[in-house]
Amino acid sequence: MNVLLLLAGLAAPSPEIAAFEVTEDEERIRISGSALEASIRKRDYVSGIEGQSFLDKKTGFRDQGFGLDIVDWIMEPGSDEAYRDRLPGDLPYLFNNAYHGKRAKRSIEGPQICTKAGQLSPRLIRGGDFVAVEQDFTYRLAAPGKQAGSRWDQTIVFPAGKRYFLSCDRITAQNQSDAMFLRIDMPGHIRHREADSFSEVYLSYHGKIPAGEFLRDFPPDERFLYLREPGKAPRRMIRAYHLRDPKTGKDGPWLAGMTLEASAVSEAWCHQRGYVCLIEEIGGRAIRPGESFSAAFVVGFFDSVEEMEEVYDRYAGKIRLEADANGWKLLGGARPPAGAEVRVGIDQGDIRGADSWALQAAVDRAAQLGGGTVRIGPGRYLLRNALTLRSNVRISGEPGKTVLAACDGFRSELACDGDCNERQITVADPSGFRVGDGVAVRDQGSSSGFEVTTATLTARVDERTFTISRPLYLDYMVSRKASAALSFPLVGGWDVENASVENLVLEGNRSTHVPLDGCRGGGIYLFQSKNVTIRNCIVRGYGGDGISFQVSEDVLVEDCLAEGNAGLGIHPGSGSQRPVVRNCRSAGNGGDGLFVCWRVKHGRFEGNEIEGNEGAGVSIGHKDTDNVFRNNRILANKRTGVLFREESEAMGAHRNVFERNLILDNGGAAITIRGRHQDVIFRDNTVGRSASGDSRKIGLSLGRGAPEVRSEGNRFQNVTVELEREQ
Repeated sequence: MNVLLLLAGLAAPSPEIAAFEVTEDEERIRISGSALEASIRKRDYVSGIEGQSFLDKKTGFRDQGFGLDIVDWIMEPGSDEAYRDRLPGDLPYLFNNAYHGKRAKRSIEGPQICTKAGQLSPRLIRGGDFVAVEQDFTYRLAAPGKQAGSRWDQTIVFPAGKRYFLSCDRITAQNQSDAMFLRIDMPGHIRHREADSFSEVYLSYHGKIPAGEFLRDFPPDERFLYLREPGKAPRRMIRAYHLRDPKTGKDGPWLAGMTLEASAVSEAWCHQRGYVCLIEEIGGRAIRPGESFSAAFVVGFFDSVEEMEEVYDRYAGKIRLEADANGWKLLGGARPPAGAEVRVGIDQGDIRGADSWALQAAVDRAAQLGGGTVRIGPGRYLLRNALTLRSNVRISGEPGKTVLAACDGFRSELACDGDCNERQITVADPSGFRVGDGVAVRDQGSSSGFEVTTATLTARVDERTFTISRPLYLDYMVSRKASAALSFPLVGGWDVENASVENLVLEGNRSTHVPLDGCRGGGIYLFQSKNVTIRNCIVRGYGGDGISFQVSEDVLVEDCLAEGNAGLGIHPGSGSQRPVVRNCRSAGNGGDGLFVCWRVKHGRFEGNEIEGNEGAGVSIGHKDTDNVFRNNRILANKRTGVLFREESEAMGAHRNVFERNLILDNGGAAITIRGRHQDVIFRDNTVGRSASGDSRKIGLSLGRGAPEVRSEGNRFQNVTVELEREQ
């Protein structure tokens, strides 16, 4: 058995933020803090919090059910009667009965996780003032015509000194459905004998219900049923029961489960079936393979409804929860109003066309409706400008079939100077430009980075003069070979929030594309944006970086491929905060596979493959602090596998952690550290070469004056020198 004492930082713990004691064995993880205790089972009845292990230390009361945030099947509306005899395992779903009611539903994938998964592998995360647990499961049964393989992920966070925990359940779908949902227990069922363990139930969408209403069994659709209606989600989604001591009859605290985005709940039950059943169904909207949906929760003990509401409002509107050793965070997301969907296609859809104009019209229409989903049909769409994201709009194509391709590039020198803050340009050769095109303006003195102006040609003034959508950033002088080029990101977001782009193939036409680096462009590019998701996208052959986001917060890049691009593969930069890049592949790009640019902080880079790039595998440097790189495969890159760039201590990349990575067969040393970076940790990595050879190979190379690195449990493989320091 492992025992771990977690303190809140380095100082002695205060009464509010006390130590956690965590014990772990083959059966469960037990967590004990100053305010509560809880267990997470590894075997048998799994997912969520183990039944009756959740203890409120203030009052001594425990939960009264089978567990909290317990997870079942992936389902959808409709009957399985036509093929019920062919359903495997526990997938058959019977209705028109007392325990399921009359509403027809059917399982898409199973088994029921809590009772049939058998065993999970929860992972403990140790933070300064919290502990967290992550666990997942891949569904292995499917209904006829469906495929098994959807993934469930659950994150549970225990903040120190609080009587509640936060959690999130997320599904990444393997199948298409018009209304897929995940069934869970929220907060959890209530076991009782003649209402001896609770005195009342509170439903924010109904009010308080005396325990006497639950003395006889009744189906879920008879009373207290919640059904989501378009545009009518309640302000809060709180479901709670008031605990009572069965021996004395004395009331205790409330135990509440609160879904922080009420519109995420499609249906919720509160009925009696030998116990009070508090099932909740999240999602219930159209989804395609590769897409995801999630909900976030607060579950815990409260002294009043007013206290529940106060805590709810503190976190309201969030749908995702993430945690690593640096901290935890709740995230929002694009939450389209129910039914707000615009379809665009070459021959079918609400808007039809095969160019930038049609695609942008669909996105702008969804934005005008207050947010929604734009579905782009299969086919090849030719772009002369970026498809521009809008806040609260989700863009989704058909995986592998929706292709956005850049047109041939074009470049002309300017015929007269472009002055700083001027809103027009005059070109020597206008033949390759049209109104609506995306252009990049530069000269030999200001040819890269943020010195380049990117804009849209908005109108034609005369044969060679165009107005532009934003003023020129600098003076671009004819004497310095000033030029304008037909060059733009394929998908771009400027000052957008709560948006996503999913399931697109982006072809950059690298052979004719006029280069545009990651400060102003990329196959997918973001600038000053927040809460944006890039998922299941392929970016190939762009004349710059594959995916780049600058000055942005809470960007998630997931399940993407950046391949064969002229510049960097994936480029988080310029003060971007809390980025997450996971399960992506960056391969064969002209620069570094993953380039962590200036002032990137509190990022998570997990489960990525970074292979065969012309630069380093991972590069990190100027003020990039408090990031975690975990479970990545960094292989056969031309330069070093991991590079810490030369920086002074004031500008160093401090407190970065690399753990459980495979760093093999890269050029030069496997890991190269130049500059004065403090508190860098390499833990449990495999470092070196996959095969032995005659040449001298270095595991870790430290530059002159570089501080010592914490190296713990690393396996150096086929290297002649594990650690070399420049003298």
